[in-house]
Amino acid sequence: MNHSKPNLLILRHGETDGNLNRIVQTPETPLNRNGLRQAQRAAARIVSDFGRQLIIRASDYARAHQTAQAVANEADVPLTNDPLLRERNLGDLRGHAYDDLGLDPFAEGYHPPAGESWPQFFDRVASLWANVPAQLAALPAGHALLLVTHGLVLRALAQNHLTEDRVSIAEGTASGMTDEWPNTTLIALEQTARDTWISHAFNCARHLDHTDPTDTGHQAGIA
Repeated sequence: MNHSKPNLLILRHGETDGNLNRIVQTPETPLNRNGLRQAQRAAARIVSDFGRQLIIRASDYARAHQTAQAVANEADVPLTNDPLLRERNLGDLRGHAYDDLGLDPFAEGYHPPAGESWPQFFDRVASLWANVPAQLAALPAGHALLLVTHGLVLRALAQNHLTEDRVSIAEGTASGMTDEWPNTTLIALEQTARDTWISHAFNCARHLDHTDPTDTGHQAGIA
């Protein structure tokens, strides 16, 4: 299957006070004022670069849904919530400052009380990714699928699914295969086969490049 432009876009949500203050976030945590501005800039970039013909699916956590709604408003299209796009559930740690935990919630073998272990989380992200080919196959002609999600989901996709043997980088593409995933960072992929891709943007937040001192692009507190 060949496409003349990306048909899969993946976007992290905008900034929250939980990101800014390093708080393990609850599902209800909303975007802060800066995050709303970031979401609007991301929306303008997506529509400018990739058009208005979008099918949008978003995590139902408030921060991701608000970010997706900014794009939906800009493109004048509806959006659908998908629980598989949720951030890793850190259970009883949610609502607490990282500095007060006395442990590393991201340690390989740590299973947060009432939350998801790493294997459980990776299995959920694998289920999410397994659904993508069918969703792309069902797209109307000329449309792209936009998934709006969270930092750890992006990390899991890059680590386990969007690996270098499956993703080639288009010439001139801004590429950043790192462990840091800034707020409203974007992946834009063109599918060439069921599980091979050309990247037109990877971990790219150039829409936040400007001189506004109130927009930090902060990324602390990934979850």
